[in-house]
Amino acid sequence: MHSPEPLTQLASHRARNRRGSRPLASLVKWALAAAALTVVPAALAAPFAYIANSASNTVTVLDIGAGNQPVATVPVQSRPLGVAVTPDNQEIYVTNYDSSSVSVISAATNQVTHTIANVPGPTGIAVSPDGARIYVSSRLDGAVYAFHRSGKSFIAVQSVGQSPYGLVVSNDGARLFVTNTSGNSVVLNASTLEVIAQVGSFYNVALTPDDNRLYGASLNSDYISAINPASFVQQLPTITGTGGPAGMAVTPDGKHLYAANYSAGTVAAIDLASHAILATIQVGAGPVGLAVTQDGKSVYVAINGENRVAVIDTLTRMVTASIPVGAAPYSLGNFISSHKGAPQFQFAGFFSPVDNAPTVNRMKAGGAVPIKFGLGGDQAMGVMAAGSPSSAQTACPGSAAVDAVEELTSTAGGSSLQYDAATRLYTYVWKTEKGWSGQCRTLSVKLTDGSIRSVVFHFTK
Repeated sequence: MHSPEPLTQLASHRARNRRGSRPLASLVKWALAAAALTVVPAALAAPFAYIANSASNTVTVLDIGAGNQPVATVPVQSRPLGVAVTPDNQEIYVTNYDSSSVSVISAATNQVTHTIANVPGPTGIAVSPDGARIYVSSRLDGAVYAFHRSGKSFIAVQSVGQSPYGLVVSNDGARLFVTNTSGNSVVLNASTLEVIAQVGSFYNVALTPDDNRLYGASLNSDYISAINPASFVQQLPTITGTGGPAGMAVTPDGKHLYAANYSAGTVAAIDLASHAILATIQVGAGPVGLAVTQDGKSVYVAINGENRVAVIDTLTRMVTASIPVGAAPYSLGNFISSHKGAPQFQFAGFFSPVDNAPTVNRMKAGGAVPIKFGLGGDQAMGVMAAGSPSSAQTACPGSAAVDAVEELTSTAGGSSLQYDAATRLYTYVWKTEKGWSGQCRTLSVKLTDGSIRSVVFHFTK
């Protein structure tokens, strides 16, 4: 069994995996790689689960829509641990710990198209919500590496402390949460990689869809902490008795947290309103990676000690399937795609008077502002999900650019969505509250294709 907290094993590999000091220009090297497939899917269906098998150096691709049928086995480099699927479902990024590299897999062909080299001991990996940036935690360097997805070019590296592991990006794209298993976990400005705050020592993290609550899993101390992402302090009493929490995920509706408990061989289903453990589900020896499908109906768990994946029905909270995969599956991160191909809507960004992230929009609290966005033309009026748009208080980015909103409106907020055929833009008038003065808030527009598009505001008197 490959422990998800392999401190001794990882230390033993330090000498042969760490690269010597090199200039930044040589930190990223590329090697084209053709990966042989055991089976090639006839057509790109959806969704898929991508299971990183840490002892067989492969990724098993499961077609969820076809009864969890294994449709491909993709060879990667040595000891794959973390997995991240891009928001458009076109690429899968896999960290290879022993090879100090990241494999990039095409979802269309299930082949490795590129390899990012010289990331010492990579573990966790995450993609920004807009799909533009890739973040990788380097356990041996004690750092986070950032890359442009377009061209896969290197951006920056930021020291974050001892033994960084899990990563998650806020849904507004503004913050990056990085766990440290041997020191304080940190919160970074996702744009600049500036350290904003420190929180407790955790193995992995999960974030609610509204960005209002962060959960940190302490594998060795057997508890899960609820943290306020705005103030970065513990918000509620810890959830204890889970049995060594490792992989975690929040359901898309934000109501439940599922935690894979490595020591106990279970998955805990936790109610996020009361923080009560609703069920403890036996899944097998050493569960690590855990992800929830976009429809919220199923939880997929990589069972590290039994070379298989367990599927849990979120309605009955029972194991409904067990699928053999490669040796010692790990898959720490978001390893499930959402739907076929590119998103249904081709989001063109927010338009004046609102600036897109990372710029912060400054305006007077209590005013109404037209929120304009493009979706590639007229997609009819049912483009926003129920309850959208919504806003939540957030920490004010310390070094982000700030631009005043110059066009406000006297139109009352809450009016129906409008579409202008001449500009090809949708407009929703957002009425803000006077009580928000002095706050920074993230406005999130959730679309019916499942994507969430966000902008940040700073409100003044």
